[in-house]
Amino acid sequence: MKLQIKLGCFLVILLCLSGCVTVTPHKLGISQEDWDQYSPAKQDQLLSAYEETQQRKKATRIKSGSGVLAVRIEEGKILLPPYTVPVAYQPILFDIKEGQCRKKFSVEPVDESHKAGTLEACYQDDTLYLDPSPYNPQLSLGSLQFPYLPAWKRGFMYPNVSSTGLLQLTDTNIFLQQLVESDND
Repeated sequence: MKLQIKLGCFLVILLCLSGCVTVTPHKLGISQEDWDQYSPAKQDQLLSAYEETQQRKKATRIKSGSGVLAVRIEEGKILLPPYTVPVAYQPILFDIKEGQCRKKFSVEPVDESHKAGTLEACYQDDTLYLDPSPYNPQLSLGSLQFPYLPAWKRGFMYPNVSSTGLLQLTDTNIFLQQLVESDND
């Protein structure tokens, strides 16, 4: 048993020194002080569990197909310049590729007495982010976050969605459909 623990520790240390494993206790959500108190066997177990989780996440991303999302936002109201009252708007239609961030899309009001606005979107790590908040750093990618669902392949509607970002979408319907699938499916 002790030989196995020593061998496991040796392998972990060897991998760390060779640069193959760059996982720090902080990345695992563990303080260095707590990490040092774990036995080498427990450290090895935690590292293995982390690597397994990362591999599963990678496989899920590959299965999602990433690619391109078609987005349609309609119904409800939206806050447009001068940002005083929510107004009706023309349906918003756009495609966004995986990895694109800070993409801007025009939002046209139904009533011409209001100015057009801009909706920002980001699609990264299989999550679509919409309507970022200029006031809350935690929502800087988007006050709305839609993690990948397999239903996107056939199209999926999120009904009555509201946001807290700059445009403050109210009771909107958001339809997402994956347009390009990965060759790995």
